[in-house]
Amino acid sequence: MFGYITEEYWNDIGDINSYKQTHFDILSGKVNIDLENPMLKEGIFVGEGSVIKEDVIIKPPVYIGKNCFIDSKVVLEPFTIIGNNCDISENVNIKKSIIWDNSTIGTSTQIRSSIICNKVIIKSNVNLFEDSVVGSESIVEAFSTIKPGVKIWPFKKIKESSIVNNNLVWGTKVSKTLFGNRDISGDINIDITPEFSSLLGSAYASIVKKDKPVIVSCDNTNSAKAIKIPFYLAFYPQGLE
Repeated sequence: MFGYITEEYWNDIGDINSYKQTHFDILSGKVNIDLENPMLKEGIFVGEGSVIKEDVIIKPPVYIGKNCFIDSKVVLEPFTIIGNNCDISENVNIKKSIIWDNSTIGTSTQIRSSIICNKVIIKSNVNLFEDSVVGSESIVEAFSTIKPGVKIWPFKKIKESSIVNNNLVWGTKVSKTLFGNRDISGDINIDITPEFSSLLGSAYASIVKKDKPVIVSCDNTNSAKAIKIPFYLAFYPQGLE
């Protein structure tokens, strides 16, 4: 093991905040690095082939990649970083966020201190809050909200008007309502987990009348038992009878 002493810029980008901070420090001129795209105005870097409508408001420092389209009434707040081939629709407001390549941001969306990975589609009127991350090739439908600190893994779909409070790692989607025409359905340990069952039991226990009997049953498979028991314990915390 060896050590290296340097007076140059150093930041361990092992977490989300330090990753973002390194980008912000580069835009602030704290890092000795040559940026690929030219600086059109003080603190505003724009790549070749990008089209920016005249009424777009840009508050430096801001970095825009190549072949991007920035539509009318967009506001790019300080420390906005946009990769190549991105499409930003009307009335979008972005602040202290990093958008990778080939992503689309829908009308009237608000992005605050977030990271949007490659080939993400975000529809209109979506709100993304601090330290949220949307993985590559995910789709966030209109009027959805991604709460602070939420991480959405790649290839996920957030259905319209959903509010995402927890990380989406194993499942494939999040929707506004849990129940379909007859029931809740999904894959065991992917869409339906013991944690999910426990939360559902707690929610049900908060609205049902306590003087009424509740029957919780399942077949004899281990997976069904793994879902049944957390639900039962959430409803009857005194234990199994």
